Amino acid sequence: MSEHDAPAPMKLTQISIVVRDIAVTRARWSALIGKPLADGVLFLAFWQPGENDTPWRRHLDAHGEGVMDLEFEAPTLDAVVDALDRKAYHVGNFSSSSYNLFAARDLLAVDLNVTVRD
Repeated sequence: MSEHDAPAPMKLTQISIVVRDIAVTRARWSALIGKPLADGVLFLAFWQPGENDTPWRRHLDAHGEGVMDLEFEAPTLDAVVDALDRKAYHVGNFSSSSYNLFAARDLLAVDLNVTVRD
């Protein structure tokens, strides 16, 4: 993609935060913002990984608790792959969408999770 090609617009839909204790962390965030998290405009997702080898477990082990990725919804992955010059390191498929995790800390200081709806 050249610097003159505008990528398709993406919408920020989620911030993923990996934690050691999901109940404690959700309670702290709810107290901070003064309302239940589900009422927010932006979705905060908390992940408390099990012991199995997953992207969430690897993040927690390598970086401790904190923001793992920013999730965007995009019409396609083409512009993302071109802009980052890499493919997703983890893909999850649902019946009407897929999520794609991209290692981007070296470029953006955070990884990206890009959801594409069918």
